[in-house]
Amino acid sequence: MARPVKKGLDYFPTDVDIFSDTKLKIVRAHFGSDGVLLYFYLLCAIYKNGFYIVCDDDFRYVISADLGMTDEKIGQMLSFFLKRSLFDDTLFKADKILTSKGIQRRYQEAIKQRALKNPVQVEAKFWVLEKNETQSFIKVRPDENYSENNNSFSENNDSFFENNPHKVKESKVNKSKVNESSVENAEDETETTYGQHIRLKPSEYLELCGKYGQKVISDYIARIDRYLENSGKRPYENHYSTIMDWLQKDNVKKRSAPSFDLDEIVQHALTTTPTVK
Repeated sequence: MARPVKKGLDYFPTDVDIFSDTKLKIVRAHFGSDGVLLYFYLLCAIYKNGFYIVCDDDFRYVISADLGMTDEKIGQMLSFFLKRSLFDDTLFKADKILTSKGIQRRYQEAIKQRALKNPVQVEAKFWVLEKNETQSFIKVRPDENYSENNNSFSENNDSFFENNPHKVKESKVNKSKVNESSVENAEDETETTYGQHIRLKPSEYLELCGKYGQKVISDYIARIDRYLENSGKRPYENHYSTIMDWLQKDNVKKRSAPSFDLDEIVQHALTTTPTVK
């Protein structure tokens, strides 16, 4: 009896500059170490399964038990991940599937050696890469009209893509939407509340932390927050400018370079009781 084809990975590659990625920085700005921990937890679960995972209620209960986070907070972070395109929003809304083009590209590279000998079949409805991105050893299986007489594909999966011309057309449309979305995100960032009164855009918070360090910025946010609370004054219109003014008046020096310590982030996430904002 033939051994079943292994689809999952024992480990997956990660770029050494992942903590310089803007999307991950914004996740950390919104949710702290909990956001980073959940993201990596999901990646591990996805690659263990292959290139996607079903994120249903049962799986969320498991996450909650494993990471010590409330289901409410997990839901908030998942929604944010999808909004920021860390995972494919369309597939999640349709089938509770978590995956992305980046995940599938890395999956292809990881299985390349074994798949060249034993090609891997994938479900078309869960495969988001276009024809020119899909390697020859990935056999995309159509959702409908699949039979024993039509269970093989050419080396470039031509039969699937020829029968699904809309997928190629959608590629150009999706690329246009992604570019437009990137501009919109930059111009229309949602502000996050720190403390009781301080409101900053994620990019502003990241810039401040990058210049002065997270501990310094957290201290000044707390000080300004207490000042507004005790004085009864109306909050400043621009909190980013206010923090910068206070820092400059106190002659706070900028740090030489930002640093993100993975061990420190994970340790904090494992030892800190999370709170839902």
